[in-house]
Amino acid sequence: MIIPNKIWPQFFVLCLTFCFNTEVLAVETQLSNFKLNGFGTVGLTKNSDQDLGYREMVSQQGIFDEYDWGQNSNLGIQANYYASEKLDFALQLLAIKRSENSLNKSIQWAYVNYKISPKLDLRLGRVGVGSFLMSDYRHVGFARLWTHLPTEFYGLRPVNGVDGIDLKYKQPLFDGLFSTNMWYGQANYDFYTQDVSEVHLKQLFGASIGWENDIWNVRFTYNQAQTQITNNSIKPLEQALQKASFSGWPLAGDYADLTIDNKMVRYYAAGVSYDKNDWLVQSELSVVHTDSKLTSGTMSSYLSVGRKLGSVTPFISGSWVKSLDDRLIMPTAPSGSYALLQNVSQYVFNQFYAGQHTVSVGARWDVQPKVALKFQWDKTWVDEYGSLLLDTPHGAIAEKRQLDVFSASIDFIF
Repeated sequence: MIIPNKIWPQFFVLCLTFCFNTEVLAVETQLSNFKLNGFGTVGLTKNSDQDLGYREMVSQQGIFDEYDWGQNSNLGIQANYYASEKLDFALQLLAIKRSENSLNKSIQWAYVNYKISPKLDLRLGRVGVGSFLMSDYRHVGFARLWTHLPTEFYGLRPVNGVDGIDLKYKQPLFDGLFSTNMWYGQANYDFYTQDVSEVHLKQLFGASIGWENDIWNVRFTYNQAQTQITNNSIKPLEQALQKASFSGWPLAGDYADLTIDNKMVRYYAAGVSYDKNDWLVQSELSVVHTDSKLTSGTMSSYLSVGRKLGSVTPFISGSWVKSLDDRLIMPTAPSGSYALLQNVSQYVFNQFYAGQHTVSVGARWDVQPKVALKFQWDKTWVDEYGSLLLDTPHGAIAEKRQLDVFSASIDFIF
């Protein structure tokens, strides 16, 4: 489901009026073993820059110096059918603004769950995995303080589900619940630059351990996968560099294996949240390693602190991302005949370097038990050529830049 941008303002006003005058009603069914729930966000976003497009995830097109009603808006439906005490089925559909849309991409979860024992569950199909603190509800705006997820941490991780198998074990421990989760399968996501490349994660294996109670939630995660790229726009450059290495520029061969195509990616993460005495504190840290020379990996983190003041919760957060290695610099060509190849190579190198940090200030107002109104201002500092997470149709910018992003949203569940 795609709603044209010109319709969003009217939709936003309608939702705002609805939220202040009535409750959002849950969907009732006549079947005791069938449940239908949903969530949604109507969001308005404004970016201050004409050259660097703000986006929450690299699978999206950016928002430039304009108002946008689409990127931070979505509508989700989840259906659960409980066939027996041991067997149940789940389906979750999500309508959201994407660079490319299809029914397959709209299916977030579609699995059968078998309860092997009271402590052990086995799921088959498209399953959500516990890679982050927000994994189970990353698109459910009502479940978080902010208008959007921290871009520096979640922007390079658009994967929502894995097609495969998932095994989860739960065990009471101290005054909380210990859990461990393992999954195996494959996943896909889009990487939007000037073109859209589809990244396939094959032989994806992951595991997490966590512990939570009414106050604390702690989680550690590991993932690894082999990548394959569809519409790999860098492949012709690799071939040109390889050819040049045999025809007079030997150093070019050192840069002829650039992309993450058929390479291993490894992801490590840790997260913790605290909720007590009206204080809400949450933080996550991750490190990504790849076998690619072009983008060897990143380190990212965020910290968010909120304070409940009745129905209003003001918050402040900080987030950052940095490439593990310095930006690649192409060696000087031995002759003018290779000048174009050198310039093109350097242009590509500049696009795959990450270096930015953001400070965010905002507030959440719970206007109804199932409706929240939020406002947020993000101040982002981007390093020279550090705009990997941003949309740069004219290429990375060779200077430090600052972005101001304002966003407002109505989040609801039903």
